[in-house]
Amino acid sequence: MPALRSFIALPVPADLKSEIAALIADLQSIPSDVKWEDPEKLHLTLRFLGNVDLSFVEELSQSLRGQLSYHFPFEITYEGLGAFPTWARPRVIWIGVRADESLSALQRTVEEVVIGLGREKEDREFHAHLTIGRVKGFRHLDRLTAKAKSVTFEPVSTLCNNVLIVKSELHPAGSRYTVIHSIPLNL
Repeated sequence: MPALRSFIALPVPADLKSEIAALIADLQSIPSDVKWEDPEKLHLTLRFLGNVDLSFVEELSQSLRGQLSYHFPFEITYEGLGAFPTWARPRVIWIGVRADESLSALQRTVEEVVIGLGREKEDREFHAHLTIGRVKGFRHLDRLTAKAKSVTFEPVSTLCNNVLIVKSELHPAGSRYTVIHSIPLNL
């Protein structure tokens, strides 16, 4: 059975994608070596799975359905612009997510389900964010960093009421995402 490159994520509403598209367009005015994300593909990753069998995805979906029924819909607030590891040496440019116990609890549940199905624990601490760009080189990076630091991304709150299992296919033109399962929280 072929393996599926996949991840577990939260969807991003269309109106927020539009706001982020405008922000990306503004940052693209600085000619730099950044691969900007297509706003239509934006998502908040809860857990990257890597290559897994379809049978694992189906088992994961069933387990998540049971466990996520204990979580109620909640608001997520997206705010600010940041960089990993730092603005002094950016590799990833992101929109931040306000710390929230409901989101943290949801991510912990997802992690526990994945570990319970035999996968290794994630080696990095969870830091909720939306990746909007990946730095590939240093051309005009100082100008881009200065512009990014001057931009204000006002807080936007959205309702989280489902979790996605997404297939990621790598292509020369970029990755393509397909939702395999959409799992509702307790509605």
